[in-house]
Amino acid sequence: MKKLLIILLFTMSSAVTAQVAETTFENIEVTNQHNVLLLSINVPPRNTVSKAVLAEINTALNLAESDENIGAVVITGTNKVFSAGAGGESLKGVDKGEMTHAAIAHKVYNRIESFPKPVIAAISGISAGGGNELAMSCDIRIAGESAQFRQHELQAGLIPGFGGMQRLPRLVGQSRAMEIMLTGRYVGAVEALSIGLVTTVVPDSEVVLKAVSLAQQLNDNLNKKALAQFKKRMALSHSETFKEALINDQLTFDQLATSPDIHAAIATFIEKQKMESKAALD
Repeated sequence: MKKLLIILLFTMSSAVTAQVAETTFENIEVTNQHNVLLLSINVPPRNTVSKAVLAEINTALNLAESDENIGAVVITGTNKVFSAGAGGESLKGVDKGEMTHAAIAHKVYNRIESFPKPVIAAISGISAGGGNELAMSCDIRIAGESAQFRQHELQAGLIPGFGGMQRLPRLVGQSRAMEIMLTGRYVGAVEALSIGLVTTVVPDSEVVLKAVSLAQQLNDNLNKKALAQFKKRMALSHSETFKEALINDQLTFDQLATSPDIHAAIATFIEKQKMESKAALD
């Protein structure tokens, strides 16, 4: 398969960006959209989340995390498909000591969930099986009007083993998640919005633009140190009791509150609020 070079939409001088420019991918396209790294799965016709795709997503995350100029990540598909699933690769045996397909997916999806920068899924067309589990690991999901979501593993003799059994109930509730997984039916974009599976529905032609625009907005407005701690805490709290989560949230807050650079950030925020209030009154 022809290798795809990362396309840089504008020139930056950092050494890390030079490293990004030299990286090659075979299964995803990676573009720098003004400090937002856009990852587009490009394995037609189904854009399956194979081991190779997962490995390249992880490599792109390495680049995004190590480059301070990159403020957010957007993951999307190509050719009107986000990802139709994991394909049949999970059915193949692995040599002793190798990670299974599901184990690799868990490693990458868990990383996305706790990634120190916002990760947004821009979904057009089919988002099914392991591909939909990828979308659910992202912080925010923006859907195009054509988007259809499905967890059909039970019909195929498997279970949603890439994290869907845990993440789907958290997003839409236990009862609704059970119905979606048991029937394996398609959930359209409008219904997905109504049950909380996605946050926004836009025309298909605008889904990536909307996701990138929101990512840029988050990059401009969020404190990076606080964001990293916030995402870490949100991910870890799933395995904690309510009492433990409250205590650990409080300890993280106290740690941030005593940091000199956070003091400076708060002062800047207060001054900005004053200026915005004054402008609104003028």
